[in-house]
Amino acid sequence: MTNIEIYLKSDLSKVAMVHYLCLVPLIYDVVGRIGDDYDPCTDKLKDLALFANMISTGYLALHEGNEQYYGLLAVAIIARLGRSVVDSLVDCAGYHVTTLGPAGILVMMTYTLTGT
Repeated sequence: MTNIEIYLKSDLSKVAMVHYLCLVPLIYDVVGRIGDDYDPCTDKLKDLALFANMISTGYLALHEGNEQYYGLLAVAIIARLGRSVVDSLVDCAGYHVTTLGPAGILVMMTYTLTGT
């Protein structure tokens, strides 16, 4: 959802429509987890949607030259891949990254969307 808002604010507002397609697997995953028909294959779809969002944020950061977008991309990569890296360095410390990752993403999203 944040990428859609970011693209609507930029010169590439038509690309925001592509991001609506990334919401379909995420919505399917949420509905499946709420109901009894959870399918583990949706985890792969969700991962692909999140990866596509990271790629598009990187593209927008390169196109716009905005440091806030680079920061958002860096926090998203750390939140997604940081646990395995930290666990390989320090045993049982990866759950801290799992906890702090979404908080960092929320802070960077707010910072990026408000422009302050």
